[in-house]
Amino acid sequence: MTGEVEVAPGVRAQPAPGHTPGHMIVRTADAAVIGDLVAHELQVADPELVFVNDMDGAVAAATRARVVEELARDGLAVAAGHFRGIGRFERAGKGFRWAVE
Repeated sequence: MTGEVEVAPGVRAQPAPGHTPGHMIVRTADAAVIGDLVAHELQVADPELVFVNDMDGAVAAATRARVVEELARDGLAVAAGHFRGIGRFERAGKGFRWAVE
């Protein structure tokens, strides 16, 4: 998939390139499931940090920075594969922080 697509009414799948081929995030008006987009809270503080398992580190970092910024701006609840619970990304200094609900 090369672009965002509505997979069900109000549910959009969006490509999140860089980590693994075909990696996607899923968004609704209230929440997002981001899978492996962020592997560690250090990447929340600095989304441009590359994870050893990113297939294309530069692309993954750019995707992560863009998506974390969007999710923080939109105030969406987030489920992330490597974090416990449901949380939100919030601005913190030059980066962000993970705030568990």
